[in-house]
Amino acid sequence: MTEATSRTAEPTPFSKRRPIMYWEDLAEAGPRHYGPVVFSSELLDALLELLGEKHPIHDSGAFAETVDRRHRIVPGGFIHAITSGWVVQHGSPGAIIGMRSMHWDFVRPLYPDTPFWFTTETEHTEVIDDRCGLLKSVRRVHDSDARVYAIGRMSVVMLRRSYKEDSS
Repeated sequence: MTEATSRTAEPTPFSKRRPIMYWEDLAEAGPRHYGPVVFSSELLDALLELLGEKHPIHDSGAFAETVDRRHRIVPGGFIHAITSGWVVQHGSPGAIIGMRSMHWDFVRPLYPDTPFWFTTETEHTEVIDDRCGLLKSVRRVHDSDARVYAIGRMSVVMLRRSYKEDSS
């Protein structure tokens, strides 16, 4: 896995991107492991500026220390974004056509410039119809000693490969 850094690259043409994963690809898949990833201070600064996150615990080390943190922390929404492929590329894109639910439990603060790993595991699947299926997954963000920083649960509707092959 590559270090997460801010970059200005041209978009990759769709024809050169990694193959799309369909419901069948993930329904029986084992846990997927990624890392180490580093959410750099520079990336945090750029995203705070771009997205307007203004909570002082994310922006100010001095404020974070007054509330018993070592220094500023990475916002939870950024943790979801980075582990979903928004900031760092991993795995292959999924043929998600709708999100049912998403919930994150933040167990301990994630600090910038600290390596972390994450695991995504399929928890439950079911066929909805010939076109799509439901996939529920659990994502765990952890350090090298397996201490958990965050646990995310997501339920999505995905296209089935059989639908794609039938409609070709």
